[in-house]
Amino acid sequence: MKRWTQRVAVCWKKWTARSSVLEEVDTARTSVLEEVGTVRTSVLDEEVDTARSSVVDEEVDTARSSVLDEEVDSA
Repeated sequence: MKRWTQRVAVCWKKWTARSSVLEEVDTARTSVLEEVGTVRTSVLDEEVDTARSSVVDEEVDTARSSVLDEEVDSA
């Protein structure tokens, strides 16, 4: 009976240690996923801002060119 009790105690220690490690891994994984999500969001925001700026710059340049062409044609 004593041997069985020792085995149970050893298994219990291993299980609690494994459980503790799994909790730490899960916490670390969650932290990494949050950081990755933040970085992705930041990169996407920057890409969208750059694309918007590029489109606006192109539209402004096209409008200026059109206005200048019209003014030259009128003169």
